[in-house]
Amino acid sequence: MKIFECTDSFLPIIDGVGRVAYNYADKLARLDDNQVYVVTPLADSGYRGSYPFELLDFQSVQMTKSQSYQTGIAQLDLHYVERVGKISPDIIHIHTPGLAGVEGLRLAEKFNVPAIGTFHSKYYDDFLRATGSKALATVGVRYVAEFYNRCDEVWTVSEDAAYTLQSYHYNGDIFIMPNGTELKEINEENEALARST
Repeated sequence: MKIFECTDSFLPIIDGVGRVAYNYADKLARLDDNQVYVVTPLADSGYRGSYPFELLDFQSVQMTKSQSYQTGIAQLDLHYVERVGKISPDIIHIHTPGLAGVEGLRLAEKFNVPAIGTFHSKYYDDFLRATGSKALATVGVRYVAEFYNRCDEVWTVSEDAAYTLQSYHYNGDIFIMPNGTELKEINEENEALARST
């Protein structure tokens, strides 16, 4: 199966969404007969080999408020367009309503394959923090709801996240899906260290 994971946040960015997208790509690529591709803005991450999946990254620019995050419009990168045009995905998994997510919806429509959207964040809070405006934050979450209404299936990482998405006026079904991060076993040494700090 050919799987596209679409995310605006990916290595070298170490945030929750980037970790989840990485873990989906890594684990799915290690299963027999899967070919996994991560669609994401280009970031300077140094050596990019040794992943069990392929990066389909597109030209990007640095966002002004955050030094870490990149964004871009995939269709403006002709090299990306040529590369992605040679692959026919079976399914698209979208981790963002941002520009990589918009590209995921475009690809799902182009190839006539299902788009699964995973809702990760309390976007109202993010928009309010970025703009300082409740009105703009409200407009932003309307866009988020409309974005997820365009997906064939929507996942959230918890009941709380599902409630948040519904509060944005998303009106479809929601499936609760544990978020794809790798859980580490607790051992006595780590437990003692955690308790001491």
